[in-house]
Amino acid sequence: MPQNDKALQSFLIESDENLAQLEQDIVALEREPEDAERVASAFRAIHTIKGTCGFFGFSHLESLTHLMEDILGAMRDGQVQMNLDTAAALLEGVDEIRVFLKRIDSDGSDGEAAPQNLMDRLQSLVPEKADTQPSPVMAASDSDTDSSVTINHDETEQQHQTELQAQEHHEHADKDASASDNATTSGSAAAESTVRVDVVLLDKLMNVVGELVLTRNQLLQHAASQNDSQLLNLSQRLNLVTSELQEGLMQTRMQPIRNAWATYPRLLRDLEKKTGKKVTPILKGGDTELDRSLLEAIRDPLIHLVRNAVDHGIETPEARLAAGKPEAGTLTLSAYHESGNVTVEISDDGKGLDSQKIIRRALEAGLLHPDQVDSLSEREKIRYIFQPGFSTAETVNDLSGRGVGLDVVRNNVERIGGSIDIKSTPGQGTTFKLKIPLTLAIVPALIVRCLHQRFAIPQVNLMEVVYVEAERLEEDIQTVHDALVYRLRGRLLPLVDMRTLMHMGTPDKQHDQFILVLTADQQEFGLLVDDVRDTEEIVVKPLGRLLKDNPCFAGATIMGDGRVALILDVKSTADFAGVTRQDRKLNQQAAMQDQRHQPINVAENYLLVRPNDQAGRSAISLSKVSRLEEISCDRIEYSAGREVIQYRGKILPLIRLGNNRQPVAEESEMIRIVVQPTEFGEVGLVVNDIIDIVSDDKAEIEKVAQSDGIVGAGILQGHITDFIDSDALLRHYRNLNSNGGHDEH
Repeated sequence: MPQNDKALQSFLIESDENLAQLEQDIVALEREPEDAERVASAFRAIHTIKGTCGFFGFSHLESLTHLMEDILGAMRDGQVQMNLDTAAALLEGVDEIRVFLKRIDSDGSDGEAAPQNLMDRLQSLVPEKADTQPSPVMAASDSDTDSSVTINHDETEQQHQTELQAQEHHEHADKDASASDNATTSGSAAAESTVRVDVVLLDKLMNVVGELVLTRNQLLQHAASQNDSQLLNLSQRLNLVTSELQEGLMQTRMQPIRNAWATYPRLLRDLEKKTGKKVTPILKGGDTELDRSLLEAIRDPLIHLVRNAVDHGIETPEARLAAGKPEAGTLTLSAYHESGNVTVEISDDGKGLDSQKIIRRALEAGLLHPDQVDSLSEREKIRYIFQPGFSTAETVNDLSGRGVGLDVVRNNVERIGGSIDIKSTPGQGTTFKLKIPLTLAIVPALIVRCLHQRFAIPQVNLMEVVYVEAERLEEDIQTVHDALVYRLRGRLLPLVDMRTLMHMGTPDKQHDQFILVLTADQQEFGLLVDDVRDTEEIVVKPLGRLLKDNPCFAGATIMGDGRVALILDVKSTADFAGVTRQDRKLNQQAAMQDQRHQPINVAENYLLVRPNDQAGRSAISLSKVSRLEEISCDRIEYSAGREVIQYRGKILPLIRLGNNRQPVAEESEMIRIVVQPTEFGEVGLVVNDIIDIVSDDKAEIEKVAQSDGIVGAGILQGHITDFIDSDALLRHYRNLNSNGGHDEH
């Protein structure tokens, strides 16, 4: 019996594979009915399923597959042409075969016969001269005494072999015989070079290799501390063998991503029927390999994104023609390796996302405050579609509009250490970009120390490591609106202090520290730690019950000395600390609702900027800066001939610094604004770039090249810098407005 169970499991696995191939072939033939290779492939798939059914005595399933084989055989002989009705009937037969296979898997029997209306529909598609007599097994199943018929497996197998020989004879006589023989030969060769392995066994072996890696790490650490050359040589040899074993086993778990895409042609066909739209799929990079567990994890998110693209993104044929587009939309799925990850993109050429509609729905759902809207970039606006319960669907149907969707997709992707980004151009389409790690079982990580605790940082999130001497900490690391920032090559990097984040206290004395420059959600930030140890391949272990709800940790690992190190979840840590671009900005705005005009409590600090003429540098007293914003030029409007924007529910006048005060040419370009509170209300100074924050109490301002708003020049960071008198500049601006004059500066 065990042998029969294994044979049955093999039948189910092979039938499922053949069924997937059959489904793909039918969908492809619906688009290209003249493809003879596809017809031959579909015939071979259904013929294999039918023949094996006879061996196991699944008479009802054999009756169904026999009819489908007759249709495809007649199609191969040119007697039947593939059309919408034929494809629909065959696909309905595929679905019914899946029902049979599921029933066989659960109780070992094919149960009741297929629905009679399906059998009649398939029978009507079989040409009269192709309608063959049913096999003895089929005849027995049609009689009233089928429950008393005992099938001899030896006789059935002999009968099956006879059928196969007869079929082979028929194929040799057929005009496509050579192609079929070549395919069969290559298939046999492929079968001889591969072996099926139970996934449970692979997972068990992976756990064993994980333990071996941990032991290897401990042995290497111990050997390094001993003065024993032989032990060191043996440990290095073990290290090499373990690495090769680990790499080989991980390779056995890798599967091409096309396995996850196999069902998409059928999915798109069904979506076309439901929505009345036309979609042309384009699949690229199907050979890109991914760990089996990750492939299973992203299967459902990818399906949801595909359904979302067809339902929300691609327009109806009439709308596309009216917009000057081809009648059929294009849905492109591509996969490729990038920076140690697998990147999967789902792109459509549809109508794109309406950011104003998204924000309107977000406001209605209470997902953000009206005062926050004006400070959001276009990218931040469209990312609200990932919020829980968000939907822009006007009506609820079986495809969308139930508020359970893209937030689940994002959560599922982030749960496996991935990330998801979105780009959309109105009228041109939308692209979802998923970054997935190659594997989750064993990952390279940087080991760091913070006070007495060690942490593991996945290297996939690590950009660089910066060393900061103790005597430069106060100078290089500053606080802006209660947020730590570090000056990194002329730009401000938001910081997270690991000790503060984990409530670990402070050291007795100041010492050198390290800044880990990490990336999360397309945003870089720095993590301040006490020490950087080494890089190791770590084995990810699940967290215990007490730490399971902590959002900052993705798991734990055992170090070489037997101690436990927590593995940081970089994306969740960034969100928790509020340093990702959207969360940081919203947190700052919420904190400043009642302190909008509170100056920064740092003396002699300057904001170093580059004016709009892109020549020279200017310095603005940081005590007169309220906020720094980045907006799109398409938000600029005009009042009394002056540039203004709608900002936090009010009108914010804009003043461009520098000689070139003309608006930026491209409306899509982003401009930077230094928002300043004045006695007349807030005003925005438009600059080309924000360079740095400079602390200098020795700058001597010489009254040269004075003009309205510039009190003189001095030397900062070794460069001649204009010092802005904001009050004088604003008074000049106000006088121009009241006199109706024009600024010639």
